[in-house]
Amino acid sequence: MSPLRIENDVVIGADGELYLGNGDHRCLDYTTGVLALGDEAAGVFADNLTARRAFAQTIGAAFLQLVAPDKHNVMVEAYPVTGFTGHADTIAARGVAEFLYPRAALRSLPHRPYYRTDTHWTPMGAAAVARAVAEAFGLDGGPVAAAYADLLSRMERLAKPMVGDLGGKLSPPPEEQAFKARHRWRTIAFNNGVRRNIGKTVLVYSNAETARGRLLIFGDSFILTQLAPWTGFFSEILVCRSPHLHHEIAWGFQPDYILCETAERYLASPTPDQAAPPYLMTFGDVASPADYGPGAQDAIGRALTGRSAAVRAGLVWPT
Repeated sequence: MSPLRIENDVVIGADGELYLGNGDHRCLDYTTGVLALGDEAAGVFADNLTARRAFAQTIGAAFLQLVAPDKHNVMVEAYPVTGFTGHADTIAARGVAEFLYPRAALRSLPHRPYYRTDTHWTPMGAAAVARAVAEAFGLDGGPVAAAYADLLSRMERLAKPMVGDLGGKLSPPPEEQAFKARHRWRTIAFNNGVRRNIGKTVLVYSNAETARGRLLIFGDSFILTQLAPWTGFFSEILVCRSPHLHHEIAWGFQPDYILCETAERYLASPTPDQAAPPYLMTFGDVASPADYGPGAQDAIGRALTGRSAAVRAGLVWPT
């Protein structure tokens, strides 16, 4: 193990690569062996998976669990700690293997999969994961490959540099090149405007020729910060920021595909889906009221009551 350089809970790796220190989920304590993932956490995750898969079958939807790899499990060369086992590998070794862990897809990219100053994927990394999800759902390989190639060919280097969530903790904050996913198809999005994490809801329609089906995602910032690439593969997407699969949302939206996504570090402390409150009770309080944009309340409301196709039929696509 290389000497650790830590500033304000940020691990500074080789060539200035930044990694989350402990944070709320004690990442560094797990990689250095101070903590070990417990059987209870693995058991809750496994039970959630079993129940989610059974529920999806009940409503006739395909189901997939995505674990978004922690940066230190993908960009391992610059990380100063060696010889550790990540949460996903630990859980898989205990017999819970029915989830998608796209580490290989991210590591094989000819581009940066994560920003240097951030915990999240670049648009190129997000596109690789979205492609892996589409393939895991069994979408036709030709359109999937075409959408992915289009996304990579149109990535835009932005003139304004960015400072990621890790870089913002340092003084002075290091800047880096930012990218934006561009594409030739058109999209229309509706947002409930919730400012805190839990309860953020985004509904997106895509007219991409390569896009197929209605996708419901329960996930976190890995999805919401890089949603554009997903529109090349799925024509209707509803994203609900929640660690749980909420049955009432799935019944209402009537998806073809259900994706539950969790950041790998969250595997240390999962909670049972049956303990979750109804989704619409997780936002809209005084601390974080909903602030719908034009037409968003009506569009999201109709999509949640089985009328997403009607919303799409009434859209006026930008030219």
